[in-house]
Amino acid sequence: MKQIKAIVATGHLDKQGEMLAPEALYGMAEQANKAYIPMWVEHDIAQPPIGRMTHAEVVQMDDGVLAVQSTREVWESSADIANIKSDGRKIDGYDDRFSPIVVDGSERQLMRHCQPPMKASCFGETRSR
Repeated sequence: MKQIKAIVATGHLDKQGEMLAPEALYGMAEQANKAYIPMWVEHDIAQPPIGRMTHAEVVQMDDGVLAVQSTREVWESSADIANIKSDGRKIDGYDDRFSPIVVDGSERQLMRHCQPPMKASCFGETRSR
């Protein structure tokens, strides 16, 4: 399992002439630390997650601007998933779509209730034609 750190948001001026206030950056980090945030390839939730954000903190960049830096686990094999350490946090926003699996007596929130092709009921949605 790889652990990587990445800047996920900054207080720099963006292309639209807007910037995130320091309070927003601190709020993002606080929210990210309440639950694991899953990572997918291309944000494709029809596929299993490839990792999770485990921690976020506000840091000061070299130019003095504040940023949110995340620590992420990227699972390179199924053995990585079996060795995940849990502190009891859930996977944010997806707990109703994942059921726990047991590995060495510990619950892991990784197994999907529904397998592809995905149905609207897997996501708690109602679709009308």
